[in-house]
Order: sequence, then C-alpha cells, then structure tokens
Amino acid sequence: MYPKKLRSCVRDISGKIPGKHWHYRFISCNPSLVLRKPQKLDPKRAKNFNWTVVADYFAQRKQLNDMYGGIPPEHDWNMDEKGIQMGGGRKGDGTKYFYNRKQKGSYCISDDNLELVTVIECISAAGALMKPGFVLKEGPLPDLSDVEGIGSISRTKTGWTNRGICEEWFNKTFIPESQACRIDDRPVILTLDGHDSHEQPVLQALAYEHSIIIYRLPSKTTHKLQPLDVVVFAPVGRSWSSHTSRLAIEGIKINCYNIVPEYLSIRHIITPELIRTAFKETGIYPFNPNVFTEGDFAPSQVTSTSAHFPDSYPSDVDTSDESFHMSDVELDGYHDQEPSQEYRENNDEQEDESSSSSPTREGSTLPPELFSWPRFSNTPPPSPLQMSLPPLPPTDPFVNSASRSQTGSAPSPSPSQLGLDVFPSPTPSDRVRTKATSAQRRCSGYMTRSSSAQSLKVMLAQLKAERDAANAHCTLARCDAEDIQKRSGNHRKPQRGTTKPTAQFLTHPELKAVFEQQETERKEKARIDTEKEASKQQEDTARNTQITIETVMKVFDRSFASYKRKEDLIVIAGALGLPIDGTVKALIERIKSHLQGHKELANNPRFAGLFGRRVQAPEVKYTLNLVKTVVLILSQA
Repeated sequence: MYPKKLRSCVRDISGKIPGKHWHYRFISCNPSLVLRKPQKLDPKRAKNFNWTVVADYFAQRKQLNDMYGGIPPEHDWNMDEKGIQMGGGRKGDGTKYFYNRKQKGSYCISDDNLELVTVIECISAAGALMKPGFVLKEGPLPDLSDVEGIGSISRTKTGWTNRGICEEWFNKTFIPESQACRIDDRPVILTLDGHDSHEQPVLQALAYEHSIIIYRLPSKTTHKLQPLDVVVFAPVGRSWSSHTSRLAIEGIKINCYNIVPEYLSIRHIITPELIRTAFKETGIYPFNPNVFTEGDFAPSQVTSTSAHFPDSYPSDVDTSDESFHMSDVELDGYHDQEPSQEYRENNDEQEDESSSSSPTREGSTLPPELFSWPRFSNTPPPSPLQMSLPPLPPTDPFVNSASRSQTGSAPSPSPSQLGLDVFPSPTPSDRVRTKATSAQRRCSGYMTRSSSAQSLKVMLAQLKAERDAANAHCTLARCDAEDIQKRSGNHRKPQRGTTKPTAQFLTHPELKAVFEQQETERKEKARIDTEKEASKQQEDTARNTQITIETVMKVFDRSFASYKRKEDLIVIAGALGLPIDGTVKALIERIKSHLQGHKELANNPRFAGLFGRRVQAPEVKYTLNLVKTVVLILSQA
C-alpha cells in the first residue's frame, strides 16, 4: 500500500480528508511500518514462489539426502548462465565523482555497446568455483590460448546458449572438474533451472554414465531458490558495471578480443565465503527447509486460491445454536434460588420501580439489570465494581448480643457503658418489632446481593455467547472467502507456455530404467523417421526425374484445360521455357498468357494439342533425338 491509497482508505473510514503528509505521522505512531522503494517482481515469479511449491522442492531434496545419508558439500553443485553486456549496461554502478560546484552538467563517459555475451558459471556448496564458459556472438574468434582459467568458448548467432553448447560444457568442463572434487562414491548433484538446453537426452545419458543426479528447480523460482541468482550474480554484475565504466574513462573499448580476460580480472569477487553464503541463504547446505518466512511468500497470496487472514483471526468455531444461548449450568444458580414469600411481599414496590425504570424483554426470565444496557451500544456495560449494590442493613445491637450470647461469647458493652448518649430503653413490644424489622432488612439485603451476583453471572454468560457467535460468524466468512477464492482461481484463463511449476529429478537412479526405455523408444522412432525421410527423398528424386524426361519428350495431345495436376502443369511450363515455381493457379495463368501470345505454337507437333488440334505421331528420327537429349541431361545431372 502506498501513501495515496492509505489516505484514500482513511477518508473512506473516517469521512475526513487527511493531509498530504499525514502518512508520516501515521508511521511515527506505528514503529513497525517503514516507507521504502520496492523491488520489481514479475507476476509469474510472485505466483509460482508459494508455500506448496517450495515445500515439495525441499521434500524431494530431503528424500535424496536421506537416501544417501546426506550429500557432501563437495558433491552439491549449482549451474546457471548470466548475460553481460560489453558496455556494462545502462544502469551504471552508482559511483559518485567530484565536480565543480559551478558546473551545470555532471557527465561521465560510458560505453554504449549493448552486445550480449553469455557466461556459464558453476559453484559448489563447499565453496569451489569451476572455470567459466563463454558464448560469444558470431564473428572472429580471438586467440586466447595464453589465457588461463577458461572452461570453454563458443559462438552463436545471438550470443545465447543452446543445446549443443550446454552439452559441450557438460562434457568438457563439468564432468572432469566435478569428478576431481569427489570424496566418496555418493552421487554428484547438479541443480539448475528448466531451460530447454538443460533437458536433453544426450545430457541425461552422460549424467547416468558418470553417476550425476540432475535436479531441476521449479519454474520462476530461481530468484529465491538458486544460489547463483540469490547471492553471487548481484555483486558480479555490479563489479562488471564498475569495471567497464573505469575502462571507458581510460579510453579502453570492450570487444570480442578482450572481453574474456577483462571478465576474468573481476571474477575474484566470487569468494568461497560468498559461495557458501549462497547455499546457506537458499537452504540447500546446511539443509534448512524453514529458511523462508511468511514475508517471502506474501507476493503469492495475490494469486492464491486460498484465503489468507491475520494471525489474530479467531480459530474455527462450530456454528451451532448452543453458542447463541447461555447454558443451564451457568444459570442454574439463578433459577434454583426462589425468594421467600416474605421477600416478595416486602419488595413488590422495589421490583415495580426497577421494572419500570429499565426495559425488559417480554417473556424473559432474566433479571432486569441484564437489559439495562443495549447489546450493541458504543458504551461498554458497567463492570461489577461500578454497579451500585443496595446498602447493608443497620446493625441491631440486641440481635448481635443475643446471637453472641448463644455462641458463648462475651456480650458487647452497651452504649451507656461506652459513655454515649442514647434514647430511652425500648419496651419489650418495641424490641420484638425492632427485631423482626431488623431480620427482614437483613434478609432483603442478602437476597438483593445474591440477585446482583447472579445478574453479573448471567451478563458474563451472555457476553461469552456473543463472543462465540462472533467467532462463528468469522468462521463462516472465512469459509465463504476461501470458496470465492477457489472459484475465481478456477475461472482464470489458462496460461500458455511450457511452465514447469514443480521441481523434478531429470536423472535419478530410480529413474534410470524409465530413461533407458524412453531412450530405446526414441531411437526406434528416430530410425523410423529416418527411413520415412529416405523413402520420401527417393520418391521426390523419381518424381523429378520423371518431370525432367516428360519436359523434353512428352507430346501434349490434349487441350490445355484438361491438365489439372501440378506435375503436368510443371511439365508444360518447363517445355515452354517458363518458370516452374508458384501455385497451381499461378502456373495456369502463366501458361495461358504464354499460349495466347505465341499462336505459332499451334503448328508445333508437341504443343498443337494444347490448342485443341489433332496431333499426328512424331517421326522416329525426331523421337530418337529427344531420347538422346534426355540421356545427355540426366548424365550431366
């Protein structure tokens, strides 16, 4: 999300238009956020680098490690091609130079040669680096016999690699150097991308012959899974750009004669520590399938068929009816306690006042305190400490004295003994009424406090029910979002191309029998195709010979309109000395135009039939001359 979109969301939520620099205050209030320039990522790479593809990639690699008890780092290799431009490219290396402050323009000489050269690099998890291979554009090949450290040099029309060049590098560079680094009988692993030149039967046959396992990376995931792309090629590109800039300032131009030694001069940037870091960052060695975090998979969520939610989202909750109601266990304490007849008679007025002051629900058995606060109000309900409870009843000294005397405790001193001014002592009848009123007030207080406690308990149960209901609604919303995401993914237009979304072993001991069977079938198919091609060539040769003979010897005894086959039209055109290429329609138009312009051909015994005239048999002498001419033409051919 960028600042403009953030301000738009804030306007939609609050109804107020934030200022142009409001997002800076928003960042200061949220220290976990940062505003930075993003890196460009191809949509296909964002889609293919997802958790499912990466998990399958590491699962296959783990299975291979378990099969051989671990692959030594000296046996684990990664190969890839990198394109460099002779002029270093147009991005530059970002180096700053000193200029006069009064000078308006700040320029730097740079080479504009964008001719591409492909470099083949291969590294191992132990930090080893093979000799590079170079693919130059067609042209003069320089003499580099005195330059050390070159694996191979090839030329193509465009400067890109192809199957033949990859086979040559694999046979002459990779196999000798990888075999020299072997420490035991465990196989050599070569990890590479899915380029067409990497998947060819000749390469697979050589790999099986030398106990090499070729492991192909998932398509469009090399920016995260391939060690050369993740760590190595970035500093190499920067170093090459800086080197070409310095050479341009010195007046040295890069061309096909000096690009190889100039590249070798900056190749020291690829150190063993950098190579080992590359394998560690990609989780290959040491093996770490959890090297990638959720942030690495975040770009794939845009095209994912599964809905994604924040970590604070509630877990799945069953949407049963019980989640919307309080359980009997929670309410048994309230329903089981029935107030006494004396409590109901003395509190009718209090209940009437409370029922009139707070809204109740018709037919509800819950206490009125529960409904005194709206269920979806913006103001939160009062806490138990904030709710007002009825005051305690006044203490009766006579009742307390009597109760204490029954339990054997000493009677408390009277107010007069404490030196306090009191009213005259009541009569016995007054004492009975006072005692009854005191007990009634105490019972009323106890029942009121018990009712308040039960009201809080009921309110807590109701809040729990509302929370469970909200979680259930969230579960339903998540299921609906996932279904919609899956349906939208199924309705997407299928992509064209030869994408290979998952990792695959191109050579493996368990696949050797399958490869041999496929190789046998391929050779048999190649043999059949060769025979068909040879048969077709023989037929074409015989056809051409027949056309040549008829062009010289044939007498056309039918009208021109009767000739429909292309071979017959070619014979007529050849006999008339016309070009024989083109379609049937073009040949007909060409021959008609020639016949109309040369009416004298109607008197020629060979071509008289084309004009609809009767043709007489040619003389024997004329026929023999034609045969000699044909034999002479065939002998010269």
